[in-house]
Amino acid sequence: MPALPAPRPRKAIVLAAGFGERMRPLSGVLPKPLLPLWGRPALFRALDLLRAWGVREALINLHHGADRIFDAAPRYAAAGLRLAFSFEPEILGTGGALVRARWFIENGGPFWLFNADVAAALDPTPLLRAISPPDTLAALWVHPDLGPRTVEVREGRVVSFRSPRPGAPGTRTFCGLHLLRPEILRYLPREESFFSIIEAYEAALSDGRKIAAIALENAGWADIGTPENYLEAHGAIRVAAREGAPFGRLYDAAAEFRARRAARGAGAQTRGFVAAGAGVRWGARAVIEDSVLLDGARVAAGARIRSAIVGPGATAFDGMERLIVRATDALTAAEQTALRRLGWPLERASAEAPAPRGSDRSFLRLAAPRRRAMLIRYGAGRPENARYAGHARFLRALGLPVPAVLAEDSEARFAVFEDLGRHTLEDDLRGAMPARFRRLYTAVVEAVADWHERAGPAARAAGLAMEPAFGPEVYGYERRLFLERFLAEFLGCDRLLIARVERELRGIAQKLEAAAPTLLHRDLQSSNILLLRGRPHFIDFQGMRFGPAAYDLASLLCDPYVAMPDGARDEMLRLYAARRPAAADAIALFWPAAAQRLSQALGAYARLASTPAGRRFLKHVPVALARLREAIERSGLSLPALRSAVAAAERREGGSPTDSPRALGGRREEPTAP
Repeated sequence: MPALPAPRPRKAIVLAAGFGERMRPLSGVLPKPLLPLWGRPALFRALDLLRAWGVREALINLHHGADRIFDAAPRYAAAGLRLAFSFEPEILGTGGALVRARWFIENGGPFWLFNADVAAALDPTPLLRAISPPDTLAALWVHPDLGPRTVEVREGRVVSFRSPRPGAPGTRTFCGLHLLRPEILRYLPREESFFSIIEAYEAALSDGRKIAAIALENAGWADIGTPENYLEAHGAIRVAAREGAPFGRLYDAAAEFRARRAARGAGAQTRGFVAAGAGVRWGARAVIEDSVLLDGARVAAGARIRSAIVGPGATAFDGMERLIVRATDALTAAEQTALRRLGWPLERASAEAPAPRGSDRSFLRLAAPRRRAMLIRYGAGRPENARYAGHARFLRALGLPVPAVLAEDSEARFAVFEDLGRHTLEDDLRGAMPARFRRLYTAVVEAVADWHERAGPAARAAGLAMEPAFGPEVYGYERRLFLERFLAEFLGCDRLLIARVERELRGIAQKLEAAAPTLLHRDLQSSNILLLRGRPHFIDFQGMRFGPAAYDLASLLCDPYVAMPDGARDEMLRLYAARRPAAADAIALFWPAAAQRLSQALGAYARLASTPAGRRFLKHVPVALARLREAIERSGLSLPALRSAVAAAERREGGSPTDSPRALGGRREEPTAP
């Protein structure tokens, strides 16, 4: 007989203290919990749900934007819900927030703990039923399909929160909703400090306590913590409304109708979904698709905007996407000073934040009437990033196709470059016919050969400071990355096989060390080649150094994100050889260099995937393995251990993919090479 549901809790804690790092720079203007979800702030959507479940007292923890959230509460909070606030001068994490709220929960029954950065529609009865047995400390809402799926579940119980195989059978995604007993406090520190509730759960599991994991039918859930997820949630809610599904209750059809009518009245077109706040201004002939425009946002006349969040008071210029705010809201004082010196009208300018690329650099695409630029910020952790502007000036002086440097401030650690657009070689090749592929790659290979021929002697003559040349130290780093992160941690290979692979890779490195050195780009992937008016331009060359030309060629022609037509790789190698007849060793060492480069890439994927935000890199592993297998077969070297490791990895990944656009899938995100 199924357990009866527990009495409905009357108390809840809503977590709203996070800065919204993945929503920068918008979160610096509008606290993440106040981002509207079809017109109503996400925080108050969560409180609406809790109120409908019988909650009468809710405590909201606050940190960033506390004053704005506090001031918004009287306007948005549902009637009959008593609110309390817990301000955290230093953010305390999910567990630390409960320690600070001990007074609110310790003498009562089960209570809800809800993350404010999710969109949700559900019936809580299964969670109430799951927590009824006294040995159950908590019941967590999990999803079997969506999200990163890092929670391992067996027979309805959590067995691990840190699955080494995210997405594998038996894994689930935690949806941000807990139903907890106050006994959770036993597993938390007495004193306030930063602490994750996951650590408390893990201690409770070790103590024999049960944590139920409940996957719900006929429920709607979405993470809205990133721009991409936030936009996807709007679309999913709209679709659910049309299908009559519970998630559709969050949709405001009247508000979208008003936005479309206002756009048409101004001579603009709307496609897909459009959610708009108060005071939005629509430019004539503009086209807006699948976008959210916050209060006071503007769309420039004639602009085409797709999949964008336009922040308060910001102007969306043609082609801008993702996350757009006023330039003055995104730029530091030093950056504003530099741009004003360049004549930028910052009061009329906007800043777009492209997706992060897995490094300590961040980017802003700047736009104003008849002006475009790219601003790059860099941290102090990787000295090579500070060399990017200097390298660009050097290469451009040689006539090589790289962006022009418009401004630089090494103390404030930023540089401003001309904006070459967002059209990469990778984008252009997706679905391209073989003839177009060969035409584009011919232009790229000719430019690479020109770089290899002229840049090295000029760099030596100029005494250009750069990263250490390829040698035992650099090859050793790449080797350890593959051995430790991919083979040992990701695959779990035995130490004997890893030792044998190390010997084989060391032999490859020795062959590459003997090659004549060339000044390399070092990260010559398709996403680091922009096409401007059909001509290739190189970016992300801050790590350039001397090494074997074969390494750059392998990076370019064995790129896991480009489907090569039959025979195209060999054709491009012949073209390079014809352009540089003296560089015969580059062709002879191509496949050993490919094995070196691809093993480094697999190690980088595994390292990046060790964090929740980096798990997206796992999707690139199967094709990289297929390319590495081909490199082993064509290298002419005896590499039985490396072959065995690749075969084991491909078995784990469910077989090797074909070298086709379908196998390669969607847009790739390239980790920064060391």
